[in-house]
Amino acid sequence: MNKLEIWDFFDHRSGVRSQFDPYFLSRHEWAQCMGIGRTTIWRWEEKIIRLVIAILQEYQTGHDYLDNYQRFILAAIYALKNGYVESGRKMSNDEVKAYFREKRTLLTRKQFENWRIGNGVHTI
Repeated sequence: MNKLEIWDFFDHRSGVRSQFDPYFLSRHEWAQCMGIGRTTIWRWEEKIIRLVIAILQEYQTGHDYLDNYQRFILAAIYALKNGYVESGRKMSNDEVKAYFREKRTLLTRKQFENWRIGNGVHTI
C-alpha cells in the first residue's frame, strides 16, 4: 500500500518536479505533460478547485496560462485521483475536495514556494 504524503510525490517523481521551472504553460500544454485531456483540467477546476475556497483564493482561475502553483495543484489532484499518494487508492472528486479542505494550510502558495526553495527547484 502506498502511503506517500503529497509532498513526497513531488520529491520522488523528478519528471513532475522538473515542470516547476519559472515559466507559464497553457492548460493544453500542462495536460499534455500530465498525459491527460485538456477537458480533464477544466473539469477539475470546475468540480474541485472552485469548490474549495482556501485553494481557489490562491489558485486564481480565469488566466490563460498556469503558473507554478496552479500546475502544482493540478498535479496534486492528478496524484490523488490516481492513487499515487495517501492511502494508495484512487480518490473521487469529493474525496479530493475533502483532502484539500483538511490540508489547506499545507497546500498554500507560500508552502509550495518553501518546498521549491528547500528542494532546489528553480525560483522566479
